[in-house]
Amino acid sequence: MHQTALDHKIRIIAFDRPGLGKSPFQKLTNVHSEAGLVEALANRLQLKKFSIIGLSGGGATALATAFHMPKRLHFCASMVGWAPVHDNPQLHQHLAPADRLFLRLARYMPWLFRFGCAYLGHHLQRDKESILKLIAGSLSATDKEALNTAEFSDFFLEDLRLAFAQGAKGPAQDAYLRYQPWGFELSDIACPVHLYAAEQDKFVPLAFVQTLHTQIPESKLYIFEQAGHLTAIQHFDQVAKDLSAMHARK
Repeated sequence: MHQTALDHKIRIIAFDRPGLGKSPFQKLTNVHSEAGLVEALANRLQLKKFSIIGLSGGGATALATAFHMPKRLHFCASMVGWAPVHDNPQLHQHLAPADRLFLRLARYMPWLFRFGCAYLGHHLQRDKESILKLIAGSLSATDKEALNTAEFSDFFLEDLRLAFAQGAKGPAQDAYLRYQPWGFELSDIACPVHLYAAEQDKFVPLAFVQTLHTQIPESKLYIFEQAGHLTAIQHFDQVAKDLSAMHARK
């Protein structure tokens, strides 16, 4: 990803959402409130205009930013990004077993939601095989095959462990907000949005990204064939090309 960005002369500024990695925890009310954090960061860095790319759960942050300040964005992309499921029961049937459980906890027993995330965080301290077995139900065959390689699985697990570096409070809030109303309507996003889906994604099924495409007025949908949720990042070159092309037109 880093080399691809260099090849396309793209500067990547990656940040951890509140309570993840090294970012201190901050109480948020909904996904839309995350856009305020992006705005504060852009102001601090004196970025009048910028592009935003959100991967997986970060896709919701990117879409919230597109709604919040469309005129400041050169380019907005959601890669294998989540869709609002709270008021869309048609999407519930597409959820992986673990996500159906978390959805029920978020809707009916929110006080238990953090314990579910703490359970995952606890398992991250165990051996690799135990962790991969725990999440196997949310992975496609393509992702499972990729995780059979030591380099890919070590990278993936290190990323998960960093997310839980401060404990489960931050990851629990981050996930909980995505199961709740997002605080804005997708139909009110007033800038072009590029949506990238993975054909074999079980964690964010194709139906999720198709729903985003249907509801966001100026959206383009791209499908990575023979890719899963984790392996979609291997197609970042396509996203970089689209970003560069969009920026050149402006």
